[in-house]
Amino acid sequence: MDAFGAFGPAWERMRRMLFVRSSVGVWFSFGLAFFLQDCVEGGNGYNNYGSGDPSHLMPRSGLEGWETSELLAVGAVALVLALALGVLLVWLGSRGQALALRSVMAGRIELGAQWTETRAAGMRLFRWHLGFGAILLTLAVGAFFAIWWVASSTRDAPDTSAALMLGTLAGCGLLALPLLALRSVMRNFVFPLVVAKGLTLREAWTMFWGAARGHMGGLALFFLARLLIGLAGGMVAMVSMALTCCIGALPILHQTIMAPFYVFERSHALYTLASLGPELSLLESPPDEFGGFGASMPGPYYGAQGAPPPAGGFGGHPGV
Repeated sequence: MDAFGAFGPAWERMRRMLFVRSSVGVWFSFGLAFFLQDCVEGGNGYNNYGSGDPSHLMPRSGLEGWETSELLAVGAVALVLALALGVLLVWLGSRGQALALRSVMAGRIELGAQWTETRAAGMRLFRWHLGFGAILLTLAVGAFFAIWWVASSTRDAPDTSAALMLGTLAGCGLLALPLLALRSVMRNFVFPLVVAKGLTLREAWTMFWGAARGHMGGLALFFLARLLIGLAGGMVAMVSMALTCCIGALPILHQTIMAPFYVFERSHALYTLASLGPELSLLESPPDEFGGFGASMPGPYYGAQGAPPPAGGFGGHPGV
């Protein structure tokens, strides 16, 4: 598994997809696909409340005069609506993930055709996200009650309370690490196999793990590479918002401006996956300077065809 060797091919793929025979419409199409993806992966929202304590909102809301039963009824309705909205966002995000993967793997975007093509894969991703989200919610509720119990039972011993709460938070952090690693592996390696080959999640996991189990060091380096990519993406996003007076933070427009980053980071994961073996190469050729799209391409690290040629090529089309 060569995570750092994937940087060069991923950059070249991004350049050819977005800066060779591209257009504003192509960028906005990618922006829409990545906006949908962000419905489940997270966006760039900002809270502007005066404080973290919601009590300062009560006088303006008029809720202080309501009966407890009325508040409970309103809360129940709000909870149902919030859950319904959450499920809708997860569905849109799952379909968006499949759409974004298909477009990056194909080297081009065709919103209508690829949306239809990835329906089955998107539903598999949707079910996984619901299950994983339910596990996270259960753990979060458990952690909340654990912290509340520690705080209430040691109220008269602040030093003991602080130590126990820090220990509880540290335990939650340690538990979160393997879950975050699993989420990253599923997103970057297993989901692409589901989308490209029509596999179930179990089949895709078996295929990936069979090739990756002997590359634990490479997997650790992949996580490091993803951390660096995330930091770079965050800085680029901040610069883009500053240069556009925060207009670049608007939904869809933000993803359109950041399309090179999104395509690059998706391509990086796909090239890293391809480095595990030719059967895991899922990439097709994007358009090149000579026109047209290629058919399926070999993995980036297998023989002369897998590596990019020197400047000027070998008399044919430049490799990826």
